[in-house]
Amino acid sequence: MTTVKTKNHFRLSHHEGATKVVLLCHGAWSHGQGYALTPPGMVVQFYSVHGQFGTNSANIARALFGVEEEVALSSDVIAQIMRGDLTQDEAILAAKARANATGTGGAMIVDSVGGRLRAQLHNYTLGYHGPGGDESSTEGIWDAHVAEEYPSTDVDLICLKKNTRKFKDLRQAIEFALEKGGNYQEFHFLPCRHVDSKDATSMLSVGDLGGFADGTFKTVDL
Repeated sequence: MTTVKTKNHFRLSHHEGATKVVLLCHGAWSHGQGYALTPPGMVVQFYSVHGQFGTNSANIARALFGVEEEVALSSDVIAQIMRGDLTQDEAILAAKARANATGTGGAMIVDSVGGRLRAQLHNYTLGYHGPGGDESSTEGIWDAHVAEEYPSTDVDLICLKKNTRKFKDLRQAIEFALEKGGNYQEFHFLPCRHVDSKDATSMLSVGDLGGFADGTFKTVDL
């Protein structure tokens, strides 16, 4: 039986006894966000490299919930985005499109952090709204999970509450998962791990990144 639990702008679709949880939203990091630690016994799985965009999150989520489908790599948005000067949001979408076109967007686990020893994590900022402005895929996955339409009952789902404008972070998501869900062994992080070239509050909103006046996309080397 699936139960929905909420707290502080998070929502959890929960199965009793689930050992895995998937976080589905938008994410990024700047130096001002700092770091978090993995809880003892929990492994955090990442599907993109730190500093890069994650792509195919919806397909990865469905695969984790037991839906067998090919993870598609699509580049059809490149031509639409790359015409003329890029806005902030278009720069993000263009970078995602390039990642899809080159197959570097991530469909497999690239970092597996934690376990018996606590490990340090970048404390990514989390937001509900992304640059595309359409969160229908997230809501579709949420509705299907709550309705128990997926084969797996061993995997729970965390999303931010629908249309919330509040930003949370990875540390808070993990704390929420442990409080409301249970002793998860695996925490699957599907948001982007984008790092902005600016510091502190520059990444608190994907709709207000700053630094794109010249139409270029900037990240830092870590």
